[in-house]
Amino acid sequence: MRMVFSMYDLNQICMTGRLTADPELTYIASGSAICNFSIAVNRGKKKDSEEEYPAYFFNCLAWGKTGENISKFFNKGRKILITGVLEQQRWQNESGDNRSAVKINVKSFQFMDSKKDADPAEATSASGKSHEELQAEADYFKKIRQEQEPGVSGENKTEELDLGIETIDDSDDIPF
Repeated sequence: MRMVFSMYDLNQICMTGRLTADPELTYIASGSAICNFSIAVNRGKKKDSEEEYPAYFFNCLAWGKTGENISKFFNKGRKILITGVLEQQRWQNESGDNRSAVKINVKSFQFMDSKKDADPAEATSASGKSHEELQAEADYFKKIRQEQEPGVSGENKTEELDLGIETIDDSDDIPF
């Protein structure tokens, strides 16, 4: 079997980390849930040293039932595995300066620890954004999703990811 790749770009992310604060669940005007949270991803220790590399911090959002479940079952310090896509937001601030931010739009998640294993002392807050800023981001991402997929209300839909990969069964070409 061989794989044929098309010209589509791939935007897929999978990572584990700990929540830096309790998730924030809000509902937008259409009634769709959106959960904003941040995770800290440890990079490990430097080679031949006890010194650790600084952690990476990522802002995330999850729509619909995915967001509701993250909000319900996770809190600061809990370890989570997320899969999703990177989305970039661009806007102009009050001064007219162009700004941008990248978030992970979470499509699925898994628990990586038990509730008793969570250590909130290990995580630090990375978001620092007001409710209004988070709502503006949520509205922006909803608009982008609707432009990309007309008719989608912002809910996470279960769908097969089209990577543009075509599988060709050429088993009759095997010479043995």
